[in-house]
Amino acid sequence: MAGPCAVITCTAAGGECVKKPAGENRIAFASVVAYLLSQKKKESTADNVPASEREKKKHGGNMQKKSAWLISLLLLANSLAWSQFQTAIRSAPSSTSAIITWTSSSAGLDFVNYGLTTNYGTTVKGTVAVTAHSLTIPGLTANTKYFFRVRTTDSTGEQVVSPGFSFTTLAGTAHNVVLNWTASATTDVTNYKVYVGTISGGPYSPLATLGNVTTYTDSRTTGTYYYVATALDPSGESAFSNQASAVVP
Repeated sequence: MAGPCAVITCTAAGGECVKKPAGENRIAFASVVAYLLSQKKKESTADNVPASEREKKKHGGNMQKKSAWLISLLLLANSLAWSQFQTAIRSAPSSTSAIITWTSSSAGLDFVNYGLTTNYGTTVKGTVAVTAHSLTIPGLTANTKYFFRVRTTDSTGEQVVSPGFSFTTLAGTAHNVVLNWTASATTDVTNYKVYVGTISGGPYSPLATLGNVTTYTDSRTTGTYYYVATALDPSGESAFSNQASAVVP
């Protein structure tokens, strides 16, 4: 196994929030309640219908009624499931990344699906079940609109998916970030990998796989970035190096 890179250093040469309307779930819930009340009212007026007419409609009406109540109950369950997202889903984009945060009523693993269309196509995910969720979407293009949704899966496997949201990354001027590190003490190192993140301590996303070199130049727009490196040899990949940070104006 490759030994860790000894030291990594670097030299560097806002956002909008999108929140789910607080009343959305209440409207869905109110619609279901109104429907259930209307069904109850129809039943109460049945007493004024002659017995012969009630008997005729009994068999066909029962099937329709059961189907209607089943649909109502499913809608109600769905409405209640969405309620765990009412505490707000927020996006905090920079020019090249976005931090997505939300809370859930019970601990669960977190996922964010995102992309340039509502088909999404790319997913970032957490590794620990939590109720306060925060995931970073890295490698975005400046001044570009992205669509996303969040998912939470609890210990029983139950999954809740949010509605869709969007954010637009900030415009920015690119600056170079020059990274340098000390070579690994292992003599058969073949490659180095550089990772980047927007939260101190990670998570980090793979940025580049290099040859047996000890420098790399990254291009970034406005924001604070955190870098680590690893060494690779025939037996595998080393642990992360120490973290280096760069603030790009």
